[in-house]
Amino acid sequence: MVAITQNMFRAILHIILVVIPLSSFAQDVEQVIKRTTERLKDQPIQIHGQFQMQGTMNQIRGLEQRIDPFSLQIQANTTLDILGVQAPFQFTYCDGKTLYRLPSFLITGISPHYRNFTLHAGDRSMHFSDYTLAGHGFRGIGFEYQKKDGGWFALTFYGRLKRSFSNDIESRQSLEPSFKRMGYGFKTGYQKNGNEIALSLLHVSDRENNAIIVQSPGISPAENVVLDIQIKKQFGPKWKLEGEVARSLLNRDARQLSLESGTWDRAFGLFTPNTSFEKHIAWKAAFNYKIHPRHQLDFYIDHVDPGFRSLGALFFQNDFERIGIRTHHALAKQKILVNTDLGSEKNNLRAFEGNRLQRLRGSLRIQWQVLPQWLWAGNYSNIRQTNKLYAYNNPALPVDSIFLAITNQQAQVQSVFQTSDHQHNLTGLIQYQDLQQIDQEKITDQTSSNRLISFQYGKRLMNDQAMLSINFTWNKNQIDQVSINSWSPGMIWNHRHRAWTYSMAVIPSIFTDKTGTNQIWSSRIQCKYQLSKKQYLQLAYRTINRSGSAPALYPVFNDQTAKILYQFQF
Repeated sequence: MVAITQNMFRAILHIILVVIPLSSFAQDVEQVIKRTTERLKDQPIQIHGQFQMQGTMNQIRGLEQRIDPFSLQIQANTTLDILGVQAPFQFTYCDGKTLYRLPSFLITGISPHYRNFTLHAGDRSMHFSDYTLAGHGFRGIGFEYQKKDGGWFALTFYGRLKRSFSNDIESRQSLEPSFKRMGYGFKTGYQKNGNEIALSLLHVSDRENNAIIVQSPGISPAENVVLDIQIKKQFGPKWKLEGEVARSLLNRDARQLSLESGTWDRAFGLFTPNTSFEKHIAWKAAFNYKIHPRHQLDFYIDHVDPGFRSLGALFFQNDFERIGIRTHHALAKQKILVNTDLGSEKNNLRAFEGNRLQRLRGSLRIQWQVLPQWLWAGNYSNIRQTNKLYAYNNPALPVDSIFLAITNQQAQVQSVFQTSDHQHNLTGLIQYQDLQQIDQEKITDQTSSNRLISFQYGKRLMNDQAMLSINFTWNKNQIDQVSINSWSPGMIWNHRHRAWTYSMAVIPSIFTDKTGTNQIWSSRIQCKYQLSKKQYLQLAYRTINRSGSAPALYPVFNDQTAKILYQFQF
């Protein structure tokens, strides 16, 4: 049996050595054989990672069911090592939320890695550039060749970026209908000692579906090709120049009649423009100067044409031009860190709209380590950024929602103090945000502002085995003409005793608006038991109880959720 196993591994070794390029193989073939022979004698196969399974049960009274009475999620993340070939593997399964008609999903993916080669298979993500494939997930296959010490590199992929989804008029959750979206692309170039030149190409197209067209006549299948080139040049230890330019070719409706066009607009035969054709440019450049190890200047300019779009990005802001300078400073023996960003921004570059915005933009962040146990940090920014926001315990929403928004302005001051014996800590936070929501990849006119003040005190007890936290939060949220104030005191208790760890929290919230006063009591308890060094079992229970004076707008309800989680590490 041992002889058969060794012969099998020798056969695998021979296959691996054959597929390695001769130029790379010739450099250290003796070391590869030596390492592989050693692995054949000692642990030729290694596997490590974790597996977890979670079940969720929910019961609600006084309100329509917000989630399923029972749901199941299974997840595994492993790394398989066979003779030095490392293969990270991911598996995720979740049953669909039938109450909202959300599709169940199954995510599986593996990325075996050997020396300079990486293969991606299944549900994976890759990054070519900000203007092409920018971390968008896909289901398919990808390949990377890249040396750690630099040289020629190449990346490529083919797969499905988005699956088809039809509109469901009975669904309470608003999900955007879409066609099946397929794509492929590559990136290749050369990098060495901080210098780099790279060329990227992305081709994405939607597959027509008559059922989706009938149910959602407002959407149309699109086709997109983006060509991109990146350059980085290091001038000694202090100076660095970076640049990138991309050209996007887009048919907003791939069903329209074709147009006669030149080679450049046809992307060398990869793209056929039609009557819905648009072409746009995006480019950026930066010049970095390292004055001192503790001081650095960055000059930059970003330009994105109106209508520029890459279907390889989840969300892409266009129609702007930014020019500015960033600085980074470490002062007072690095106790004070100062980062600044100052410049100008304008939009409506082609004057298609009536209003044109041109403004100064900037940000300032200061971090001050007053004492070893006392830290202050503050920042202000009017730089527009895309953020994911969580609507916490909002009874007006069908579910506790996560939504995209553009932050127009934000300011924050935070202080953290901890006694020298680490027995007491105090944290204070003041924050302001001015936002615009994003709906179906477009920035809407719906504005909102959020003000928050929070304090938290913590005390270690029982020989550092327990922690008691008392907090208070005031929040004011204004959406258009609706203003809601909330006051939320709370208490959290955490305790660890041998193999047991448990926590309890009680957080009441009082909401006031024009309709009256409403209360939401949120409490939870969680218990974790370490079955062994590599596995544990966790139980959690949460209840949300709402009462108030405006049941027509915010009905009285009680929501109870229980979860059981098992995790095994290997």
